[in-house]
Amino acid sequence: MECAVCQNFMFNDLKDVKQTMNDFRNFYNFDRIYGGIGFQSPAEFLKTKGIEMKINPIIQIKII
Repeated sequence: MECAVCQNFMFNDLKDVKQTMNDFRNFYNFDRIYGGIGFQSPAEFLKTKGIEMKINPIIQIKII
């Protein structure tokens, strides 16, 4: 994720980071297809196994 997102985006604030990471995670799990699982998204593949994957709300990032 670091290469795909963090090194390619400039963030204005924490809200921007959360939204970008959430969008990327949803793309990665629901839209991007993988050859290793029959050219399906992970969500489609899991659905064939009886597992329903849900789109997650914006991730919570705790600032220390």
